[in-house]
Amino acid sequence: MRSKTAWVQAIYVVAAPLLSYLARTAPKYMTTSEQLGRAMIKVARDGYPKPVLESEDINGDSVGR
Repeated sequence: MRSKTAWVQAIYVVAAPLLSYLARTAPKYMTTSEQLGRAMIKVARDGYPKPVLESEDINGDSVGR
């Protein structure tokens, strides 16, 4: 992702390695847009017992995969 604003781009550059690290070490707290999209399709098609899904629900085997 590239921002037209220099200070926002600097934040992206600094945050990218941190977010990558968090995705590997704490996957229960990080959700990718692909995981979110797949979970949305699955919930729309099959339903889900909870009205509000947390990242842990989306990333789990029952919804996100």
